[in-house]
Amino acid sequence: MLVLTRKPGERIIIGQKISLELVDIDEARRAKLTLISPEPLSLVSNNLRIQATIAATPGEPARAEFALAVSDTVVINDEIKLMAVAVKGEQVRLGIEAPGDVRIARDQDGD
Repeated sequence: MLVLTRKPGERIIIGQKISLELVDIDEARRAKLTLISPEPLSLVSNNLRIQATIAATPGEPARAEFALAVSDTVVINDEIKLMAVAVKGEQVRLGIEAPGDVRIARDQDGD
């Protein structure tokens, strides 16, 4: 599992097209996240009771907004597992498990 620390407003790029942004940390210490992709997004999380497919439309990317508490997980497109590992102050440690051919990087603009 790759673990990256992000502050509100910072992003992680998953693969070639998925952008994951930490929007905020709420009062319950949950990471409020936004996923954006030009292609449809599939999200599944048993502990959050999420099972959704979000379509992209011409001119509008697929967008999903959700919150993760520590140890909550969500699976993106049946292959990428995202977990909130820790919340400390105004930072969140996000764990990402993905196939070896899926590139994961900090967004250059978010660093």
